[in-house]
Amino acid sequence: MSEAKMLPIKIDAAVMTECWSHVKLSVTQASPHGAAWLASHFEIYMDNEYKIYFGHINQPFRMIHFAEILSFKEIDILSIDPAHMADALIREINQNNYMLINLLFEGNIFHYYLFHGYDKKTRMLYFSRLIDGAFRQVSMSFDDVNKYYTDFYNYRLRNPEMFHSIGSNFYCLTKISVRDDYTGENCFEDAFMRFDEEMRGSRYGISPYADGAFGEEAYYYTGLACLKMMEVRVFEYLRDQEYIVVAGWYDNLLREMQLNFQKLSEHRYIILCSMEWMTAQFTKIDGTIYPVIEEYKACCRTVKQIANLATKFAMSKDWDILRRIQTLITGEYEKEKNILSRFTFKMQNMYFNK
Repeated sequence: MSEAKMLPIKIDAAVMTECWSHVKLSVTQASPHGAAWLASHFEIYMDNEYKIYFGHINQPFRMIHFAEILSFKEIDILSIDPAHMADALIREINQNNYMLINLLFEGNIFHYYLFHGYDKKTRMLYFSRLIDGAFRQVSMSFDDVNKYYTDFYNYRLRNPEMFHSIGSNFYCLTKISVRDDYTGENCFEDAFMRFDEEMRGSRYGISPYADGAFGEEAYYYTGLACLKMMEVRVFEYLRDQEYIVVAGWYDNLLREMQLNFQKLSEHRYIILCSMEWMTAQFTKIDGTIYPVIEEYKACCRTVKQIANLATKFAMSKDWDILRRIQTLITGEYEKEKNILSRFTFKMQNMYFNK
């Protein structure tokens, strides 16, 4: 058995604020077809409470959405001695499996950790963790992993009802591997459709049906419509500033602003990577497409700046910062729509010429 091993993982590119998305995406990008899959699958939407998610219309991405490229298998928690979890992780990593486990810390704080490497000499296991707004590779000793997992194991047995729905995202013990039968076929065509849907943006009305009648309609926004709705939200917050201050709605406002703009920024990073992947599929490239991609890079920087300002606003509660955000976001929707329209037009011509 080897003294050390590190499975491939794309930590720096998987800058996801959502732990669920980060875990899946970081492993997906270790696949030789990860860029193709990403270009053809990732969508974003805003729900009826104005929260933005990675997903389709009103469904956040779950394990099933990654099933083409990743394999998820549940491990029975009773099959592993919790005091020897570190040994179990090493065995799985040696079989090229990433292991996602829950650890429990003081104060009943538990969190998922994706382990992808180990070093027996230093007795360390490696995982990725969100630190200062970015995911980084960090380590934890064998002894600490055993201790914190044992604490979770005992807590899980005492409170089984708390984890009844966890399977939609992950199992309590999840073995993840990259599928070797995924070829990425038809990804280009699917990616082109995704770009078209992103550019158009949509609003969907969904009404639940119960007791012989449809209930109140809830609206969901997709693609570029999410950016437009955040422009509207910023306007509404500034318009209602006095009421928000009096009502004490700061906490909800600040969290919404931070997370939504961060996800919009991350989504643009994905779109940019997808642009570059699609262009690289051609041997004969229309050179005029590169300036279009550069224009989109500028949009990425703008939305990233807005996301940083939203974090500043959350820390300072300085409404002048929100006014700066309004200045930056005004007209950004129209600019991005124009860029994406020109990109898809040039990509279409290249495709048919090929």
